Amino acid sequence: MTKKNRVTIRDVAQAAGVSISTVSKALNSLDGVSPETRVEIQNIASRLNYVPSLMGKQLKSGKTKMIGVYTNRISGPYFNSLIDEIAFESKLHGYGLNVIVSDERDVIMSSLLGNFVDGAIVVEDVLNQKDIETINSNGVATVFINRIVADKKVGSVAFDSFEKGYLAGNYLLNLGHKKIGYVNGVDDIYDNDQRFQGFKAALSKVGLTYNEDFTIAGNFVEEDAYANTLAFIDNQPAELPSAFLAANDMSAVGLIKALTEKNYSVPEDFSVVGFDDVEVLKYFKPSLTTIHNSTKEQGKKAIEHLLEMMGGKSVGRVIEVKGTLMIRETAIEYTGE
Repeated sequence: MTKKNRVTIRDVAQAAGVSISTVSKALNSLDGVSPETRVEIQNIASRLNYVPSLMGKQLKSGKTKMIGVYTNRISGPYFNSLIDEIAFESKLHGYGLNVIVSDERDVIMSSLLGNFVDGAIVVEDVLNQKDIETINSNGVATVFINRIVADKKVGSVAFDSFEKGYLAGNYLLNLGHKKIGYVNGVDDIYDNDQRFQGFKAALSKVGLTYNEDFTIAGNFVEEDAYANTLAFIDNQPAELPSAFLAANDMSAVGLIKALTEKNYSVPEDFSVVGFDDVEVLKYFKPSLTTIHNSTKEQGKKAIEHLLEMMGGKSVGRVIEVKGTLMIRETAIEYTGE
């Protein structure tokens, strides 16, 4: 049906022989209409294929019943799982989901401040501190994922990445490794930076200094980690680490594929630890020792906190999701010899 021929509430009222006000009350289950009249009007509206104007409802209520998710990327199993959980939780609470993927701050801020959504979840550092202050001052309830933010209308949900970076580093050290490489994610991203700092803190605790030459650019992407690991091995044939910590699992997968192509074996030649424990690891051999981060819990807590702020039941706060070290086949058993 074209916009010109769209059935309006006036058409329903004329067909039912009642006022527009009566139709509105009947279709919105308000008082002032008898049960019989309500059923008759609903049947007529259905027969005419009448669809209420969403914009009209929004103008009257001041609510869109939509939650916005803003990010600069959605590729990879982590983002897929996170968005799925946010969508599930949003629907559970009666909200639709609008996902906007953009690197443009102006696009994101226009959507956030333009009453297109009732609340927002922002993933990654696509907005700066001034933007966050503007959001807060405008009273737009917003939860940031993997970024530490807390104010009246802005909060955050983040993994305990520093603590688990330290734990992963300490685990590799306890296996006897002293030369450990790091497959880097993306600089200035909270999770990557915190994991890297925690790892280096573990080395420092035992008097070791991290060798920056052992850093491989993985960019959280399997293909980048694979290509850059091949180049790393070719450029440093005389001295290689005996273990690697990767900023996420997909980087670890790319690393292992490259090591295998160079005729190395994991876990026999290298120990490898990843982050996130993504679903795809079930199908990858050898199994990967990794830090399990509950993406489901992260998404659930983000929606719960957002709804609290939207309803005026809570001010913004930092919520930490704890990870767990999952020891599997890729770590060389430390015998103490």
